[in-house]
Amino acid sequence: MKEKQIGSGIGAGGISILAIFVVLCLATLAALSLVSARADRNLAEKNAQASVEYYQADARAEEILHELLTAVQSGPGWEEALRADGVAVVRQENAAVASYQVPINDSKSLSVEISLTFSGEGRFTGEWKRLRWQTLVEEESESQEGTLNLLR
Repeated sequence: MKEKQIGSGIGAGGISILAIFVVLCLATLAALSLVSARADRNLAEKNAQASVEYYQADARAEEILHELLTAVQSGPGWEEALRADGVAVVRQENAAVASYQVPINDSKSLSVEISLTFSGEGRFTGEWKRLRWQTLVEEESESQEGTLNLLR
């Protein structure tokens, strides 16, 4: 009798090659998603740290503002007391501008300017306005090697 050929076509070798290819593709995708997840976590941690640093500086700036307003309401001699705390005061006719900076981290600081209104007799009227409440990025030094500063 004639023996019949059982199965023709790809055979067991072709299926094994296809299975190995699928496993390699899945392993590659798993590695890429792991790297992407790790990068996302690192970015989220940096953003959280930056937020914490900013809000700590913001809270300190609010404390200095409260001290400034308390000192101004106390009467004469308030300018010298504020200058001792690092607040610069520029007097004008019926106003004064107080400015100070609060460090956020090594490369950023919060810059604040407050306008205070005075009456004709030189007494504080209680009116004040925020002229600036702004984050300033300080210039980085040229001594850092291995980095490119592309935004010049």
